[in-house]
Amino acid sequence: MNKIIRVLISLLSIFLNLKATNYYVDYENGLDTNDGLTELTSWKHCPGDKNATGNPVSVILNAGDVVLFKGGIHYRGHIDLDFSGQEGNYVKYIGNQWPQGTMAIIDGSQLIEEWVVCNSVNSPELADHPNINNIYYAYVTIPDSNEEYMELKALSANLHQKNADREDAALFIAQYPHPEDPYQPDDLDYFIHIPLDQATQNSITDPDNLTDIGDLTGAYIFNQPYSSNIYAKKILEHSPGSNTIVFEENSRSPSNNPYRYSILNSAHSKVFDRPGEFYINEIPQNNKLKIYLWPLEGFNPLTSEVSISVYTNCLRRTAGVNYISIEGFVIQKSSSDPIHSSTTGNYNGCILKNNEICKLCLEHLKGLGSVPAI
Repeated sequence: MNKIIRVLISLLSIFLNLKATNYYVDYENGLDTNDGLTELTSWKHCPGDKNATGNPVSVILNAGDVVLFKGGIHYRGHIDLDFSGQEGNYVKYIGNQWPQGTMAIIDGSQLIEEWVVCNSVNSPELADHPNINNIYYAYVTIPDSNEEYMELKALSANLHQKNADREDAALFIAQYPHPEDPYQPDDLDYFIHIPLDQATQNSITDPDNLTDIGDLTGAYIFNQPYSSNIYAKKILEHSPGSNTIVFEENSRSPSNNPYRYSILNSAHSKVFDRPGEFYINEIPQNNKLKIYLWPLEGFNPLTSEVSISVYTNCLRRTAGVNYISIEGFVIQKSSSDPIHSSTTGNYNGCILKNNEICKLCLEHLKGLGSVPAI
C-alpha cells in the first residue's frame, strides 16, 4: 500500500509540474500589457508588486510556477511574496537563469536625477562653503506614507554613485569628525571627548568645537552617554556662535566620563568636508527634500548615476505563505531589512539560495554594530 501511495504522489507531482508556468520579468523593457509567457513578451513588474498594472495584477502563482527575472537588470521596487507552493513543488523566483549565470538585482532605490551645481543663490545654506562649486543639489519626492516606504530622512537615506567600473559606490552622510573608515560612523576613536560635567540628558556644551560650526539645528548627534551604546538624536536648538546644543533626550542622565559625541548631517564645511559625502535638508519643500552631494572625485552626477533607498524592504513574505524559493539575485539598497517575513502565522519551506544580500543604513546599524535606531 505504501508503495502505491508513493507512486501516486510521484505521478501527482509530475502532473502538477506539467501544468506549471514560467513567467518572465524585464524591468527595463517589459510591459505589463504583455502576457509574460516568453522572453519577448515579458512583464515590467512581478506579481505582488503594487506598482504593477494589467496582467501581472490578475495572475495567481501556483505550485511549480517560476518567475524568471532578466539578469543584469535593476528591478526597482518592492515585491510582496503572496503565493504559496506545495511541499516539493515550490513557487520559485529566479534571477540567474535569463541569461544563465547573470544575476538580476532587486533594488530598493530610485534614481536621483536633475542635479544642479550649487551657488550662493540657489543654495544659501552653502553660501560660505569654500567648495560650493564642487557640490550639487537635487530634489527627491517624499514617498507616500505606507508600509512599503521608509520615512525619508538623512539617517535612513542610503545613497550610491556609479564609479569608474560602473559599480555602486556607497556615499556617506556628512560627519564631524569623520572616521577614517566611513563604513564605521560609530568608531569612537574619532568621536569628540568632553568632560562629563559638560553634558546633560539632552544637551552638551563644548566651546572648543561648537562655536565655529554654524547652526546645527536639524542636524544629528551620535552620543555615548552611558554604557557602550551609541544613540542618534536630532539636534533641536543651536545658534551660530553658541557653544551649547540641545537635542532629543536620552533615556537617562549621562554617566560616561569622558562623554563622546559626533555631529552628522550639517551643511557647514566643518562637517560636510570631503568628496563622497551628502547632506539632506529634512524640511520639506513642496513635498520634496533637497539633497546636497559632493560627488566622488572625478565623477559628475549629471553623467554618473546616483540612487537613494526608498523602499523599506525589497521582498516581503506575506503571513501564511509557504514553500517559496528565491534564487540567484542581488538584493540591495532597501532602507531596512532587504528581505522581511511576516511575524504572524507559521511558515514552512522558504528557501534562499545563491543570493547576494546587502544592507547598509545608519538608522539600522543596531543590526550590524552598536548604534540603536532612533
